[in-house]
Amino acid sequence: MVKPLSFKGDKKPKKRKHKESSTTLGEDNDSLQTTAAAAAAAANADSEEETWTTADQPSDLSGPIMILLPEISNLDDNDNSQPSSKPTCLASDATGAVFASPVENIIPETSARLSAEPSDVRQVWVVTKVPGEGSDGWTLKSHQGRYLSADRFGVLRCEREAAGMEEVFCFVQAGKSEGGEIKSEGGVVVEGGFLVCNSRKAYVSAELVTASRNGSRQMEIRADARTPGSTCVMYIRMQSRFKPQLKANRELKEKEKVSRKQLEEAVGRRLDEDEVRRLKKARREGGWHEAVLDARVKGRHDKFA
Repeated sequence: MVKPLSFKGDKKPKKRKHKESSTTLGEDNDSLQTTAAAAAAAANADSEEETWTTADQPSDLSGPIMILLPEISNLDDNDNSQPSSKPTCLASDATGAVFASPVENIIPETSARLSAEPSDVRQVWVVTKVPGEGSDGWTLKSHQGRYLSADRFGVLRCEREAAGMEEVFCFVQAGKSEGGEIKSEGGVVVEGGFLVCNSRKAYVSAELVTASRNGSRQMEIRADARTPGSTCVMYIRMQSRFKPQLKANRELKEKEKVSRKQLEEAVGRRLDEDEVRRLKKARREGGWHEAVLDARVKGRHDKFA
């Protein structure tokens, strides 16, 4: 092919830019919207996983938890009952001491058992089911990686790096204890509470005692109560992502979330509205693989028709 002569210094001709068709622009917009929606859904899922919820039954227990101690009334100088100033929870420090730590993160005008979240790593315990068929025991590990234990005198410590019989605890729903329904101070039946029992069948309790040194009243936590009472009822907060019911609901929602682009990638061609609805319904209710196969076969028939 003969090319025109070119000389040094000549300006190079500008190349024409082809305008994108409206179809391509539309597809790009759909893709951007799908990506933005997916990112927003992922952000919402992450925020939901970081929230805390209340454990309803022993089978819920898994992962990091926060054990709320009974809200026991204080006594004034005339021995009149006064409500405690702040809810407390079970905590341990670096020396292995177990103590009642004030709960700081509570939604105003809401019960601690429904909204409390840890504000200190010392308030968090990792609960793990003891392996073995028929086992109903759990271990509680502190932020220091040491296990909570109860000796034969009922003293609670958090010092050991390995779990034995003294480090195993059972969680029983307060309303389903052998002694019948446990009632709180004031005669109200406790709902959603747990009794924590050690391997010697003694219950963990929290009571206000008078200190021998200065005469002040402080919370004492022990594991030597033989009969469960209102001082033994604990409430447990846990991360939402570990609760089986919420986890199942989240998985169901994830299964329902599917974009048109994902459906078309699975089938390998463009889909009309009826096909999209049919595939989404199959993904929710079952028969997903069969529906995808039918859509692929239909696409081949249309191609050679």
